Amino acid sequence: QIQKKIREYNQFRTEAEKFNVRIGLNTGMVIRKDSDVFGDTVNVAARMQSSASPGDILLTQATYEEIKEYVRCTRLGDLQLKGKSEPVTAYSEDAGFITGVVLDVNGGSFMG
Repeated sequence: QIQKKIREYNQFRTEAEKFNVRIGLNTGMVIRKDSDVFGDTVNVAARMQSSASPGDILLTQATYEEIKEYVRCTRLGDLQLKGKSEPVTAYSEDAGFITGVVLDVNGGSFMG
Protein backbone atom coordinates (compact mmCIF):
# COMPACT_ATOMS: atom_id res chain seq x y z
CA GLN A 1 0.00 0.00 0.00
CA ILE A 2 2.95 2.32 0.56
CA GLN A 3 4.14 1.90 -3.02
CA LYS A 4 0.57 2.31 -4.29
CA LYS A 5 0.19 5.64 -2.46
CA ILE A 6 3.52 6.85 -3.83
CA ARG A 7 2.46 5.92 -7.39
CA GLU A 8 -0.81 7.82 -6.86
CA TYR A 9 1.12 10.85 -5.56
CA ASN A 10 3.53 10.75 -8.52
CA GLN A 11 0.74 10.46 -11.09
CA PHE A 12 -0.01 14.20 -11.10
CA ARG A 13 3.43 15.59 -10.22
CA THR A 14 6.15 17.11 -12.33
CA GLU A 15 9.36 15.11 -12.75
CA ALA A 16 11.04 17.32 -10.14
CA GLU A 17 8.32 16.51 -7.58
CA LYS A 18 8.19 12.74 -8.14
CA PHE A 19 9.97 10.25 -5.91
CA ASN A 20 10.29 6.47 -5.57
CA VAL A 21 11.09 4.27 -2.61
CA ARG A 22 12.95 0.96 -2.46
CA ILE A 23 11.89 -1.39 0.33
CA GLY A 24 13.68 -4.48 1.64
CA LEU A 25 12.04 -6.75 4.21
CA ASN A 26 13.53 -9.52 6.32
CA THR A 27 12.17 -11.42 9.30
CA GLY A 28 14.14 -12.68 12.28
CA MET A 29 15.64 -11.90 15.63
CA VAL A 30 17.05 -8.42 16.29
CA ILE A 31 18.83 -6.68 19.09
CA ARG A 32 16.82 -3.74 20.33
CA LYS A 33 18.39 -0.86 22.22
CA ASP A 34 16.18 2.15 22.89
CA SER A 35 14.58 2.94 19.54
CA ASP A 36 17.29 1.26 17.42
CA VAL A 37 17.51 -2.30 16.13
CA PHE A 38 20.68 -4.17 15.19
CA GLY A 39 21.80 -7.55 13.92
CA ASP A 40 21.97 -9.78 10.88
CA THR A 41 18.22 -9.51 10.24
CA VAL A 42 18.51 -5.73 9.93
CA ASN A 43 21.64 -5.93 7.78
CA VAL A 44 20.00 -8.36 5.34
CA ALA A 45 16.91 -6.13 5.09
CA ALA A 46 19.17 -3.17 4.27
CA ARG A 47 20.96 -5.20 1.57
CA MET A 48 17.60 -6.29 0.11
CA GLN A 49 16.53 -2.64 0.00
CA SER A 50 19.75 -1.73 -1.81
CA SER A 51 19.10 -4.49 -4.36
CA ALA A 52 15.52 -3.38 -5.04
CA SER A 53 14.65 -1.19 -8.01
CA PRO A 54 12.94 2.13 -7.30
CA GLY A 55 9.29 1.41 -6.55
CA ASP A 56 9.87 -2.25 -5.65
CA ILE A 57 9.58 -4.28 -2.45
CA LEU A 58 11.99 -7.19 -2.03
CA LEU A 59 11.45 -9.88 0.59
CA THR A 60 13.64 -12.64 1.94
CA GLN A 61 12.55 -16.27 2.19
CA ALA A 62 11.93 -15.78 5.94
CA THR A 63 9.52 -12.90 5.32
CA TYR A 64 7.86 -14.70 2.43
CA GLU A 65 7.15 -17.71 4.67
CA GLU A 66 5.36 -15.41 7.16
CA ILE A 67 3.15 -13.63 4.61
CA LYS A 68 2.66 -16.05 1.71
CA GLU A 69 -0.95 -16.78 2.70
CA TYR A 70 -1.80 -13.08 2.64
CA VAL A 71 0.36 -11.52 -0.07
CA ARG A 72 1.05 -12.47 -3.67
CA CYS A 73 4.76 -12.63 -4.41
CA THR A 74 7.03 -13.71 -7.23
CA ARG A 75 10.23 -15.67 -6.57
CA LEU A 76 13.06 -13.78 -8.23
CA GLY A 77 15.86 -16.21 -7.45
CA ASP A 78 18.97 -15.99 -5.34
CA LEU A 79 20.88 -12.77 -4.66
CA GLN A 80 24.46 -12.60 -3.49
CA LEU A 81 24.39 -9.91 -0.82
CA LYS A 82 27.41 -8.08 0.53
CA GLY A 83 28.55 -9.62 3.79
CA LYS A 84 26.72 -12.94 3.23
CA SER A 85 28.60 -16.07 2.18
CA GLU A 86 25.44 -17.84 0.98
CA PRO A 87 22.96 -16.42 -1.54
CA VAL A 88 19.64 -15.11 -0.21
CA THR A 89 16.41 -16.06 -1.98
CA ALA A 90 14.52 -12.94 -3.02
CA TYR A 91 10.82 -12.44 -3.67
CA SER A 92 9.09 -9.43 -5.15
CA GLU A 93 5.80 -8.30 -3.69
CA ASP A 94 3.24 -8.16 -6.50
CA ALA A 95 2.38 -4.45 -6.67
CA GLY A 96 0.10 -3.14 -3.99
CA PHE A 97 -0.80 -6.20 -1.94
CA ILE A 98 1.15 -5.54 1.27
CA THR A 99 -1.36 -3.60 3.33
CA GLY A 100 -0.09 -3.88 6.88
CA VAL A 101 2.23 -5.89 9.05
CA VAL A 102 2.13 -5.85 12.82
CA LEU A 103 5.29 -7.00 14.53
CA ASP A 104 5.47 -8.32 18.05
CA VAL A 105 9.03 -7.67 19.22
CA ASN A 106 8.55 -10.42 21.83
CA GLY A 107 8.68 -13.18 19.27
CA GLY A 108 5.91 -13.15 16.70
CA SER A 109 4.30 -11.33 13.83
CA PHE A 110 0.92 -11.31 12.17
CA MET A 111 -0.85 -9.50 9.38
CA GLY A 112 -3.12 -6.68 10.41
